[in-house]
Amino acid sequence: MEELRRKAMMPKSRIKKLLEKIPESLDEFYDRILGEIDPDFVQQAIIAFQWLAFSARPLKLPELAEVLSIHAEDECLVDPDDKPADNWGVFEILPRSMVTAVEGKGPNRSLDERITEVFSSDEARERWNGKNLGVQLSHFSVKEYFLRNRAMDEPLSKFQFDEKRAHNVIAAGCFAYLFYIAQNLNLDTIDNFPQRPYYKQYEEDRNKWEKCVANDYPLLAFSAKCWPLHVEILEANANERLESLLFRFMKRGEPAFPLWRALVCHRRGLPEIGLHKETPIHLSENSALTLWSDHCLSYMIWLGLDHVVKLLLQRQPPPHEPSLEHFQFRMSDKLFDKSQLLLAQASGINHPWLIEFLLDHGVNVNSVILVGRNYPPSYPKEATALVLAAESGSFEAAKLLFNRGANVNDTISNYGDPVTALKMALLNGYPRLARFLIENGAHVNFPKGKNQVLLYAVRVGHSATKLVLEMGASEDSQRLAARYFSARSRDKSGIPGRSEYFSEKLKMLDACIGEVFGEDARSKIMRECISDE
Repeated sequence: MEELRRKAMMPKSRIKKLLEKIPESLDEFYDRILGEIDPDFVQQAIIAFQWLAFSARPLKLPELAEVLSIHAEDECLVDPDDKPADNWGVFEILPRSMVTAVEGKGPNRSLDERITEVFSSDEARERWNGKNLGVQLSHFSVKEYFLRNRAMDEPLSKFQFDEKRAHNVIAAGCFAYLFYIAQNLNLDTIDNFPQRPYYKQYEEDRNKWEKCVANDYPLLAFSAKCWPLHVEILEANANERLESLLFRFMKRGEPAFPLWRALVCHRRGLPEIGLHKETPIHLSENSALTLWSDHCLSYMIWLGLDHVVKLLLQRQPPPHEPSLEHFQFRMSDKLFDKSQLLLAQASGINHPWLIEFLLDHGVNVNSVILVGRNYPPSYPKEATALVLAAESGSFEAAKLLFNRGANVNDTISNYGDPVTALKMALLNGYPRLARFLIENGAHVNFPKGKNQVLLYAVRVGHSATKLVLEMGASEDSQRLAARYFSARSRDKSGIPGRSEYFSEKLKMLDACIGEVFGEDARSKIMRECISDE
């Protein structure tokens, strides 16, 4: 727009000549614009356009300014000297006709008015740094232009790229930025990250810590949170350079991994299944890859990065070999096989290929493992792979485990409360999985007493209760459940809503028994319940 205003002041003869040279197509228009970029900034512009076209989320102006400091196409380093003197320098490098600013939080004035002021006043430029301003390609045709496969002159051909290449560049740039930050910080700073997720003070300390670091490194949040998304999109299309960066990221002594773990894993609540900072894992000296001591492989599984997990397994000796002590670690005076942890994790998030791999290599399908100390109390502290598959509703994983010999009636103790796969499926609302387990031998009348399956089904709701009744809940279990809820419906504790809750559950159980077994059976159970009282 500035150029048009400037040329509007030219003589009419000059304007006519310019009009005769107007590009006939958008491609020619963009060719001309890109051809005017300073040759010293071409490589930075190419990288920036790839980020703008395919980043996992829209970029803010300070983030894009940081992108310009990343050399992701060659040695993959971050050179802060290549960053613009201020955030607005982005628009000095990238043509403003191909990128546009998107309003965020800020003063209540038009965006164009503020941007114009910034480029005409050093004071305004310093006052408004565009911290909350987003940057994006100005039109969808810009992205189409970069992706279009057509013959171009050599200088402009560099601006052609495909989605695969762009995701490789972005993921590599994220790793480069994490390496850069981790080197500028130190492990003591990273280790000071608050790690007490069930305390209010933890939230306050963490937010303070994150804000302190993020102010100095604007691209930190994007790099930490979004590299898994770009790696996942690539799957097996990651180039060798990106794979090399990924393995460097997970090597012992590389501080980028604990930095990432501190920022992202605790923020997202990713579980630490039996893997904690103070837990020693004895790594084999012969291992092709020396991983950080507690969890790289585990976190990759929880993030769903199947291809990365496969690469890690390929570069380490198989986890079932008894001679490979580096796949065992000691915790709470118990010795666990890490491969069993992997099986449990794979089952909990539905990774059939990994389950097959581990079972084919001799892992016990019915292994009981310690799940972890940082889970809420309702979560089982010990579990089998099938219990975790049922808890998460991973139907394919549960079916595969059963076909490979998993015991559907294995009972795990959760602080004295018996836990079965059927109970976890019911409690978490997976009726299809619960029906599958029952049809394949799960006992609907086990365990006995207050922990029987029907009691949990009634707590869950109508459909779960009806399912358990249809699948063979005995009269004894029906009678016990009716007595249980009837007794508590007369609660005298004074707790608001307690009596009403149990009364509603008793009515629902009564209705379900009538629907499944008929009015006579319903009346019999309820009469016996009343007479016992």
